[in-house]
Amino acid sequence: MEREFYESTLGFPVVSEWDRGHEDRGVLFQAGPVVIEVLALEDEHQPFAGVGVSLEVPNAKALWHELGGKADTVFPLRHNHWGDTSFCIKDPEGFELTFFTKD
Repeated sequence: MEREFYESTLGFPVVSEWDRGHEDRGVLFQAGPVVIEVLALEDEHQPFAGVGVSLEVPNAKALWHELGGKADTVFPLRHNHWGDTSFCIKDPEGFELTFFTKD
C-alpha cells in the first residue's frame, strides 16, 4: 500500500485507517466530495489491467504543474475534443489516476 503517495504527493487527507494484521490494512482518503479506499493486498494480487479512476478537479492545469513530475506520467496535460482538460498518472503500484477539468 502506497499511503505516502496519496497522502503526501496528492495531498489527500486521511479520513480513517486500520491495521488488523498483515491481510487487513487500509486507509480512507478524502478526495474532494468522495472517499478513496486504499487497501494493502498480498503480493500475488496485481492491479487490474485497463482499470483506473478519473477524478474531476477544479483546475487540472494547476494540479499538473503542482505535481511537477512527482509521479509516473501515463499522458501529460492535454485538451480533449470532448470538452475537458486532463492528465493521467500512475500510483507506485501502477494504478492509473486521471484528473480532469471540464472546459
